[in-house]
Amino acid sequence: MKKVVVKSRIFDTPTYKNKKVPLTVGLTGGIGAGKSSTLEYLKKRGFPVLETDLIGHRLLEEEKIKSILARKFGTEIINEKGKIDRKKLGEIIFTDSGYRNSLNRLLHPIIRKRVKGWVLEQYEKKAPAPLIFVEVPLLFEGKGYPYFHGVLSVSSFSVLRHKRLKRRGWSLDQIRRRERQQWTQYQKDRQANWVILNNGTIKELHRKVDNWLDRFID
Repeated sequence: MKKVVVKSRIFDTPTYKNKKVPLTVGLTGGIGAGKSSTLEYLKKRGFPVLETDLIGHRLLEEEKIKSILARKFGTEIINEKGKIDRKKLGEIIFTDSGYRNSLNRLLHPIIRKRVKGWVLEQYEKKAPAPLIFVEVPLLFEGKGYPYFHGVLSVSSFSVLRHKRLKRRGWSLDQIRRRERQQWTQYQKDRQANWVILNNGTIKELHRKVDNWLDRFID
């Protein structure tokens, strides 16, 4: 079994308010690489995890945000139930970089603030976990999480990532459009502190995650 590739030294013990706190790890990677599977396994292992995409989805349900987006992108993004149609919104922002940047300027500062609040909540616990994880698909592209102690990239060959995405119903055109708006898997891996290669089965991914965790847990 191949070892997990480690691209950085183990960090010194992080502190907050003069006490030891969890190692705060940003989790990222290419689309279809296996970020969600990795995060789900970390959750099963008992580690606190946070998905920034879920924060974004909840923001779209807030009346103030819905009102702003309807003015910016048109009322057709509101469905018959009065909710944001994420599919229609996605079609707009992924075909127009100006609209995408406008949405990011609105949502990302709020998301970053809520992530920081969640991280500080973990730090304040009487018996914090040794590691906490925040999944940020566009972590490097956004450049807004300086309080992470390190970044773990889940990586996979493009042919496998595309195969997984097609099983989810994505077309090749959709995949390529999304990839053009992100750093490449190679760029993410080069910038990350650690990389886990997910080219095998889910059990193999779990073993690699376990091996990586062993570096930090006695």
